[in-house]
Amino acid sequence: MTPMALEEKKYFTYEATGVVANARLGPLLPSDWIDISGKRQSEGNAATIPDFLWENCPRQETKQYRDDVKVYSHLPNGCAILDSKWVLGRLLSPNRINSSSSSLTCDNNKTQNPLLATCETHCFTGIEGFRDFAGIMDLLPPSFHDAENKDTPKSITNTENENEEYEFCDLLDIQQDSQHALAFDTSSSSSTTNRISAKKIPPRPNLWVIKDAMANGAGGVWVVGQGNAHEFMDVDKTPLYPEHKYVAQQYVWPMITYGGKKCHVRVYTTITCDGRAFIHQRAFLHVANEPFTLAMDRGQGQPVFDNCIHITNCCANSHDESKFSGEILADFTATEMTTRDGHNVVPLANFFPSVRATVQEISEKAFPFMDGGQKNHGFEYCGMDFILSYDDKGTALAYLLEINAPPSQDTATGLVHAENLHNDVLRDWMNYWVVPHVEGRRILTDTRSCGWICVYNPPQTFREDVVENDELILPSKAAILNKIRWALFEKKAQKTVLNGQFSGGDNINGAQEIGLHPDSESVTFDSASETNQISIFARSHFPYFYSQKAPIFFENAGGAQVPQSVIQSMVASLQCRNRTTIGTETKAVARETIKTLLGAKVHGSVVLADNATTLFARLADCFVDQGLLTAADEIVISTENHQAHFNPWVTAAKRIGATIKLWSPTEKNENNGFAADEPVTRGSLEELITPQTRVVAISHANNVLGFLRPIQQLAHSIKRRSNGRAMVVVDGVAAVPHIFAAFDSLGVDFYVVSFHKMFGPHVGALIVRRGQFWDHLTRLDQQNGLMDQDASLRSMMEKGTLNIEGCAGIAGVGEYLKSLGGVAVASSVGVAASNKICDPGELPEETRTLPFYGSLSEEDVSSAYVKIRRVEATLVRLLIEELSKMPRIQIIQPNHISEMEMLRLPIISFIHKDISSDRVVKWCSENGISCRHGLFLNTHHFAREFGLCQNDGLVRVSLAHYNIIEEVQAFCGILRRMPVSELQ
Repeated sequence: MTPMALEEKKYFTYEATGVVANARLGPLLPSDWIDISGKRQSEGNAATIPDFLWENCPRQETKQYRDDVKVYSHLPNGCAILDSKWVLGRLLSPNRINSSSSSLTCDNNKTQNPLLATCETHCFTGIEGFRDFAGIMDLLPPSFHDAENKDTPKSITNTENENEEYEFCDLLDIQQDSQHALAFDTSSSSSTTNRISAKKIPPRPNLWVIKDAMANGAGGVWVVGQGNAHEFMDVDKTPLYPEHKYVAQQYVWPMITYGGKKCHVRVYTTITCDGRAFIHQRAFLHVANEPFTLAMDRGQGQPVFDNCIHITNCCANSHDESKFSGEILADFTATEMTTRDGHNVVPLANFFPSVRATVQEISEKAFPFMDGGQKNHGFEYCGMDFILSYDDKGTALAYLLEINAPPSQDTATGLVHAENLHNDVLRDWMNYWVVPHVEGRRILTDTRSCGWICVYNPPQTFREDVVENDELILPSKAAILNKIRWALFEKKAQKTVLNGQFSGGDNINGAQEIGLHPDSESVTFDSASETNQISIFARSHFPYFYSQKAPIFFENAGGAQVPQSVIQSMVASLQCRNRTTIGTETKAVARETIKTLLGAKVHGSVVLADNATTLFARLADCFVDQGLLTAADEIVISTENHQAHFNPWVTAAKRIGATIKLWSPTEKNENNGFAADEPVTRGSLEELITPQTRVVAISHANNVLGFLRPIQQLAHSIKRRSNGRAMVVVDGVAAVPHIFAAFDSLGVDFYVVSFHKMFGPHVGALIVRRGQFWDHLTRLDQQNGLMDQDASLRSMMEKGTLNIEGCAGIAGVGEYLKSLGGVAVASSVGVAASNKICDPGELPEETRTLPFYGSLSEEDVSSAYVKIRRVEATLVRLLIEELSKMPRIQIIQPNHISEMEMLRLPIISFIHKDISSDRVVKWCSENGISCRHGLFLNTHHFAREFGLCQNDGLVRVSLAHYNIIEEVQAFCGILRRMPVSELQ
């Protein structure tokens, strides 16, 4: 075959992740397409990228190439928007925020399509949120607060009528009775057409369907009325989790049954990257196992809340094969009963206009939060569930229950008719959208021949022939922008709730706990918006936050979470190990990255080790071993130092006979009861410094107090009072996750950090200033015939083989901070701003085999820290305000402190006056909050200064820039509800 023939050869590939999806889609695609699922082979430095990528949920491993496929099975952020019942509750609320407006103004004046049927929906959080919701909706009987009658409520509002009084329309009756069969007019949207001749509408019961906001299946759905609402507030019986999000939908009434049983219709829809929406003509009817009834249990006098009566989900009914109806065929273009595959097909033409109205509304309201998928021709394939109903005029209506994006490709029964319907729906979509875009053909303008009916065309439909593909935003960037847009929208919605603009909408207490607190004036909507823009961008880089079940992480001071860039860098290092070439280069890149991250490119040299503890110990030993410390010298040590920065200097002083002086930065100038044989302790550092001072060991910030010391001023004073002889050794471990160290301008001699606190691997780094220590090494180098001071320093202090994959991870930290520094923050975010976001996926392919080689600068790092500080200042201010309102909480902090002099980091420690610290932490853990208690390796001097118990210590809450306001509010809400009597 000639080279030209090779160039002309054309073949197409696809990848369908997941066994079920792969088995379903493979036979529906052209037979000459090649399945490379799980078989992506390397070709030189470039990996084979599939033309079509299908995955039920976006996976981390496909992130690096999904922007470049020709067709992708998701829109940017589409799953998070469409699959969330909370989001739908916001978007479809009768009083909703206008999602298409950049100002996010209320959209209360819009004339609603009379065929648009929306369930009244309320969003709340946890048990307390349910309590408020139940009170507003009169679900609590008068006897609820009477302890004697708590378990036997006397009043059952609107559920006392017997079942035989109800006159529901039934789909089987409608088909058999000619007076109910009406013509299907797709051109009309008038409420006077498409009617069902209604019987008398029964009185509406006070029933609600409570749903886990993110669950799919019967396990997260409950029917609630006066007869059982009290059980949801009983901590021993409730299925609700504290601080978890739930929605409550009003029970659809009246409903249309199927053979006397409650049912819903599974509708297959698709929203495409150009904003259009489609409905497939074929559908399923899912039916409950038991006949519908609201009759009372004769023995207990209570309504029967049986899932097999009220919940139509297959999961709630498929356990009983003798009653399970399976998937019943239905068709939106049929006006009378037909058969297919030997089974009846239920005609649903009368209900199509109402379904269409809902899909149009969803597309219009949700698309601004899913926009940006044009480059990879994204689409969102959905299964929407509707309950069929009618109004008092007999108009056929369909109420949306939930959306599954995407629905399962499996069937509940595996029967031929169900399998064929699934295949028809997906095959039609492959032929209409996927195949033409992959093979470079235009899609059909008339969709009627393919089973999919276009029901919504946005006013300004995207035209591919106008915009060049290279000019389109990357879908991965669009996903970040969409998350930011949704965060702004959600904050606006919460603020509207708090201002009472939603009539009976969200419960106020629950809204406070997940959003802005009305009494926290310092946290304005604008500041919260900017804070969340940064936090959401940051969270998108950390795999920890991909899980909905991950605890709220408030133990960052013990070890921060790790961004994907660090993980990828370390994995790449482990995949290709060569100590002589890649290993050497990786270490060099790590050292240069550290200099940039810590602002030490001019005066600093880097020493690496496993951790900060090791580096402090080696440095102290080096002072003794190299003759830099004598018996005539004095060592000043801060009592707020970590033991790793305290004990080695005490040991060194004892070895050489030097004098130890302790600086107590949190105390006055007095000894405060210390034993006479202990080192002299002073509150003033200047009083301790003399010309005999050789080492001053201090901390940039204590790991439980969270106050940033003015190191530059202190270093200047130390140098002046010691006549330049004292060397300043600084522990920066607790500080550098939050502030730019700027080592070159600090004036200190040694600065130690630990990267596992700084979003990186377990690697410690020591920055050594070229100065006195350097001069001493120069003399040693000359004596040993060596002239490379850096090499001499490393040979003296770096013992054993360095952690090469850890060094690669440090480069990943640089990559992440460069990305964070480049993200644009504004009150209104648009596509133009998105071009400033640096995405790791944009880096040239050849840079992926070695550590990050992007042009990281100190300006990038400084910009990242500005954003970090913006977030953390808001969070810590809110946290202190809320904790200060709790009289039994005592925040641990110095008595004499000036906020003007020392910056406060997002590290807050406290004790509870009635409950031990370990019990507080246990309570938090049980409620989804990760924090710790103890002394955190602080010295006994520090504990004595604050009167802390050695065994129990204090509770530490340490935040980072990827934490959000909702998490702080949730934490404070949990503390308020802590049961004091049970935890003592």
